[in-house]
Amino acid sequence: MEALKIVRTEKFNEKIARLLNPRSIAVIGASEKPEKLGNAILRNIVAGYKGEVFGVNPKVQKIQDIEVYPDVFSLPYPVDLAVIVLPAEKAVVALKEAAEAGVKSAVVISGGFKETGKEGALLEEEIKKIALDFEMPVLGPNCVGIVNNNLQLNATFLRTAPLKGEIAFVSQSGAILATVLEWSLKEDLGFSYMISMGNKAVLNEADFLPAIANDPGTAVILLYIEDVVDGSSFLKKAYEASLLKPVVVFKAGISTAGAKAASSHTGALAGSIEGYKLAFAKTGLIRAKTLEEMFIYARVFASGQKVAGKNIGIVTNSGGPGVITADRLELNGLNIARLTAKTVNELKTFLPRAASFGNPVDILGDANEEKYAMTLKTVLDDEKVDGVVAVYGKTAVIDMEKMVQAVINGRRKNPDKPVVACFLGGVDSRSAKELLNKSKIPFYPFPEAAADALAALYRYCSWREKQKEEKTKFSYNDIDLKLAREIIKKALAEKRKSLAGYETAEMLKAFRFPVLPVKLVRSVQELRKAIEEISFPLALKIVSPDILHKSDVGGVALNIKNEQEAIRAYQKMLLEVPKKVPEAKILGVEVQKQIAPGLEIFIGANRDPVFGPILAFGLGGIYVNLLNDIALRLNYKFTREEALEMLKETKVYEIIKGYRGQKAYDLNIIQEILGRLSLLLEEIPEIKEIDFNPVFVYEKGALIIDAKVVLAGHNF
Repeated sequence: MEALKIVRTEKFNEKIARLLNPRSIAVIGASEKPEKLGNAILRNIVAGYKGEVFGVNPKVQKIQDIEVYPDVFSLPYPVDLAVIVLPAEKAVVALKEAAEAGVKSAVVISGGFKETGKEGALLEEEIKKIALDFEMPVLGPNCVGIVNNNLQLNATFLRTAPLKGEIAFVSQSGAILATVLEWSLKEDLGFSYMISMGNKAVLNEADFLPAIANDPGTAVILLYIEDVVDGSSFLKKAYEASLLKPVVVFKAGISTAGAKAASSHTGALAGSIEGYKLAFAKTGLIRAKTLEEMFIYARVFASGQKVAGKNIGIVTNSGGPGVITADRLELNGLNIARLTAKTVNELKTFLPRAASFGNPVDILGDANEEKYAMTLKTVLDDEKVDGVVAVYGKTAVIDMEKMVQAVINGRRKNPDKPVVACFLGGVDSRSAKELLNKSKIPFYPFPEAAADALAALYRYCSWREKQKEEKTKFSYNDIDLKLAREIIKKALAEKRKSLAGYETAEMLKAFRFPVLPVKLVRSVQELRKAIEEISFPLALKIVSPDILHKSDVGGVALNIKNEQEAIRAYQKMLLEVPKKVPEAKILGVEVQKQIAPGLEIFIGANRDPVFGPILAFGLGGIYVNLLNDIALRLNYKFTREEALEMLKETKVYEIIKGYRGQKAYDLNIIQEILGRLSLLLEEIPEIKEIDFNPVFVYEKGALIIDAKVVLAGHNF
């Protein structure tokens, strides 16, 4: 059965806004029994929410002064949101009735859907059909619910409500959301939204990003995901959200076992972790590798601070933690700032001689809060410093609140430069935590976390700045798309998984790639005719859809200098190859001119099941897999600037430029090949994999010597 695709119309998106910000709610399956979820959710909603709340249950008329109706059709009017707490089959019936009654959106708390097997999956398809038929956004099923602290709305069955704050957390896992909530209460971290997506039958993370990104009460968005349902929608919405505010993502299921578990858990296609990494980089999402790391980043982004450069100062009252901080900053690609003479001279006016005046600035363990504040202010004033990590090891000289106040005072006159604080071992005073949170200074118990946070802030701020640069999309009007499609169509009609070399050459010619002509011959007579058109030396290659690595089975003959050698090589190939691979279907032999080698590079692509084609560039020839000098990019909105970035990421780029005075190679032609490959993959989605290896690059121009194309399916 073909999966239902729900188009996000303007009406549908308006209803998502009502789900997030409902003016009225009905709990379908509301219960008077305290141990039931229907009671817990109703209790949580009425505890703070100021909108109208109704219950739906044919067995009772009132619960906790809330009017309860026998069915959704009996409600005084169609509510904005229905929260459905019924067994799976009854939940589907209730959802349809709610849609028929004009309810605008729904949250299906119930489990028992695709996570339980085939029968549950069929029920989930019914949810999708209702959503499609009625243009109704549905959250879940199998979810915890939703929190909107702007409305004091807690439509979940969790035992506690989150503190109000500026972090939005959208989670695919209800258990992760519940765990994070419990942890956040101890850490005094507050949330604007908490959204449990569950099975993502209808709504997914991409649906919530636009509304939350535009919410003035949210400073940072956190995503916990195990899969992405719609790759192109995710890329678009994530990019747009990242332009407005930071989005931190923790993707689980990156190992083979984890990916299998995630796929089993969600029932979705498992994209490659490389695809996810590239998608996050493309859209400006900050990837966290652990839950802990996600909240390390959350603190710094919730502070609203920005950083303009990568030169960082360190102020510490202890040498060891200062060294650890410096190590971690450099490991993250930041620089330890070189303080100006003016700064050093000013520090010497109030710090003892035994202090360290370099960077890190070590003010010694007996320094009081006044000296700490003065040092922090002085380092921040340095024009060569873009931000500061303030490290403090607890001593008997200063109590915690005074030290916190010193950090706040030190930053006060330089609010445009970020300060990230590390109070070694943690902040053990609630009032001190409140002071730091109120002053928007992120704080951590260990120097590594503080350095990681500042590095994440720099990555996001530099990505934002980069988006202001002009981008040049590749565009061509000289291709013969009809011819290329005919070649693919013929191969698919013959149920083949790949193109023959001569077909690949014809298709590449249709897209105006620099490729050598290839002739297919099936007899000695045809070979002689081909020789008349192609000058020596020649290369011969066996043609079979069943043989991918031709040289391994004696299917390649090189440096053929005359007709006699060509005929002998041809006859030997047709005799020997079938002995080594008797099951292979032999279509003939390709004849191609063998040319003088140039710089060997590799260009290729494979199609990620979630995010589409991934382009690859690197050193070519036999060393591709051995040296792994490869740069990757998503093909999504691929630009000329990205092509150049790919080249610069590899070691072979130095050779292309002319390493140590050697000749340089044609940089523009490599970008052109990448650009035309990008277009080819857009126009012909049936291509699953494509490799150009080697491509010979010369001082002027290039030639694709060998190319392989693997097809994705048999439907054109």
